[in-house]
Amino acid sequence: MFLFPDKPLPPDLQVLLDAVGLLDISEFRLFELAYEAWYGEPASPEKLECAFARYMYREEVPFWVRHYARRVLKAADRRQLDTSVMGGACLPASRAGLRRGLRLFSGLVFLLVFLIVLASHSPEWMLLGQECHFPPCY
Repeated sequence: MFLFPDKPLPPDLQVLLDAVGLLDISEFRLFELAYEAWYGEPASPEKLECAFARYMYREEVPFWVRHYARRVLKAADRRQLDTSVMGGACLPASRAGLRRGLRLFSGLVFLLVFLIVLASHSPEWMLLGQECHFPPCY
């Protein structure tokens, strides 16, 4: 279908992307988990940002991320991958988050209804006559 097929990814990058897919997390989160697993402490934002920037712009995968990604893939091959232990667990939705989402949804619906009413009655309010030049009344 395509005239120029994509070149294959470097093996380190492919391992990283496979691990991200198995854990269902972002690449940056994999960097955080890998750093903590290798060094035994959470990384400072500056260290992670520097390593992640090299990965994003130069496709350089640090050794500790490569090791962690390979560990994830080996655990998946042995069918012993526990995503909650490896950092892939999602937190359950809280009541506050559900309420915030419901308020946001209600606000968007209200805004949409308001804009439709405004567009349909704007010629009368703007004294443009009975002609409407907006989408609802072509």
